[in-house]
Amino acid sequence: MSLIELLKLDQPGKRVVLLGNYAIARGAIEAGVDVVTGYPGTPSSEALEILGALSRELGFYAELSVNEKVATEVAAGAAFVGMNSFVTMKHVGLNVAADFLNTLNLSGVGEGSYVIYVADDVGAWVSQNEQDTRVFANFLHIPCLSAYNPQNAKELVIEAFKISKELSVPVILRTTERVSHASGVVTFGKLPKKEKRTFEFKKNLEQYYLGDVYAQRLHKELHEKLEKIKELASNKKYHVINEGNSEVLLIGDGVAIMYALEALNRLGLADKVSVLGLTIVNPLPEKLIVDYAEKAKVIGIVEEVEPYLEREVTSILHRYGISDVKVYGRFTGHLPWYNELGVDKLEEFLLEILKGTSVEVDRSKVKKPDEHLQKIVEKAKKTVAPRYLNFCPGCPHLGTFYALKKAIILERLNIKKVPVNLDIGCYGLAPFSNVRLGDTSFCMGSGITLTQGMSLGIRDEKVTPVVGFIGDSTFFHAGMSGTANAIWNNHPVLIIVVDNRTTAMTGHQPHPGVEYRLDGTPTKSLDIAKIVKSMNYEFVEVVDPYDINTSVDVIRKAIRYIKETNKPAVVIARRACGLIAPKEEPYKVDPSKCTGCRTCIVTFGCQALQWNKETNKVEIRAELCRGCGMCAYVCPYNAIGR
Repeated sequence: MSLIELLKLDQPGKRVVLLGNYAIARGAIEAGVDVVTGYPGTPSSEALEILGALSRELGFYAELSVNEKVATEVAAGAAFVGMNSFVTMKHVGLNVAADFLNTLNLSGVGEGSYVIYVADDVGAWVSQNEQDTRVFANFLHIPCLSAYNPQNAKELVIEAFKISKELSVPVILRTTERVSHASGVVTFGKLPKKEKRTFEFKKNLEQYYLGDVYAQRLHKELHEKLEKIKELASNKKYHVINEGNSEVLLIGDGVAIMYALEALNRLGLADKVSVLGLTIVNPLPEKLIVDYAEKAKVIGIVEEVEPYLEREVTSILHRYGISDVKVYGRFTGHLPWYNELGVDKLEEFLLEILKGTSVEVDRSKVKKPDEHLQKIVEKAKKTVAPRYLNFCPGCPHLGTFYALKKAIILERLNIKKVPVNLDIGCYGLAPFSNVRLGDTSFCMGSGITLTQGMSLGIRDEKVTPVVGFIGDSTFFHAGMSGTANAIWNNHPVLIIVVDNRTTAMTGHQPHPGVEYRLDGTPTKSLDIAKIVKSMNYEFVEVVDPYDINTSVDVIRKAIRYIKETNKPAVVIARRACGLIAPKEEPYKVDPSKCTGCRTCIVTFGCQALQWNKETNKVEIRAELCRGCGMCAYVCPYNAIGR
């Protein structure tokens, strides 16, 4: 049975193994979702994708919006007329949505309900920071639920819709990648019957017109709602509670609860330490925390990644006059203030904070380092060649960066000093690949705006123009305003749009530049070149990155144009991602012509190119080669062909 067929089953009580994101999607369906919006971002992407695939059959609307701000606003409009809205994004996407959410919290969500699913990337494995959504929710004054496994995540989605509907407030469901991308057993609930309903916008200027006229009253009402949720959060049924020795208490949330429980089991302390695992983390259940804290002498706080709970719990203890308890966590240096935790770290944490308490640890159960495993790891480090981050075989971005590098050199610019600003996308691999280009990478849209700022100060003929990269999906997300700014303020920069016809980095989702929507239905596509030309750019050229010769010529022409006119130029490198384009006949190396110079490997570095130690020549792995032919251009001895 396919995943889509599985998630459509209306069999209450059926137990299945699901990825966290799919469990969250199922929760939204069971809650009776009407509208799904979002923007893909790991670790949240799968939830949006599967809801898009299910939307038409199950009778709800789903869209991939151009960015998170748009997604939150579309969903809010739907909630205002009485629909159940669900928005998905990753943690940094919440930054984009924050402008609107800072007023939606005041107005409320009208007659409908409104849930925001935000997945945090603890460890910043595929992100630019370790931002903590719990802190953001506290700043936004929005209720925040924190899931600890797939089953709990599904349940919390349903609960979030109930809270939102009852109190007319947006609710955040926060997970981390170890919940979103973990698999676990999930028990299905009943699917709601989709009945034809009528929706209406009930006009109320005092609620929906935000500003100084009404904002003060709405701010007061928001805090009244939070007090009601605080009472709700004190119900033990929402939380994971382990009644152990009341002297030692662990307080945590999310997957850190699971780490803590496993660490206690490993050490044989499951019945000797109390655990209060919270799933409602904003506002916090103060009464519940106080009830357990009053009995404790030592409190350990386990959380990822900011010391949010540690700060709040310490404040609660102070307000309630509980002064004879020691609190340990990130502030005290007992846990690191970065990255993920894990069971091993929490074992060490427990052993440290239990010193001086009545809880005795059976030292024979303390995990000893696996010496055999350590020897295997050390041997692997010596025998396995280091691997660099690199582009996939056939990636058009590799051709674009190679062409830019060659054009810079041929135009006699100082390759070591020309700033090349990157954005968020696969092209962010360029500094670590063999082409070694790229100097900055901050957030979506910054690649072309940082470039403009740098150009204000750099006037060296050997260094200018400053170069900025942006992807096609990112162009629609956050790049159009920066592109407009460059031409309107006449910044003499080179903007390169790498258009690989998809949102490749997050799993090949569509965007406004392609001919189909999230649910697969056909639609009108937008042409980036036409958009840029409509902004009155004089130099707009489209190149095929596989045609490196032409790409070099066009980039050189753009550089000259910028120097001669002191105006910005745009080059669009358009070619479908090598992973979704049809694979063509692979290329091969003629060993009679290959001199073993390694130019193709050292300067270009496609992963299909392999060095043969026995022949001292290059070979092409046919199973990896996409048949793009870029390596044939790179070879100085014409040794590569079909």
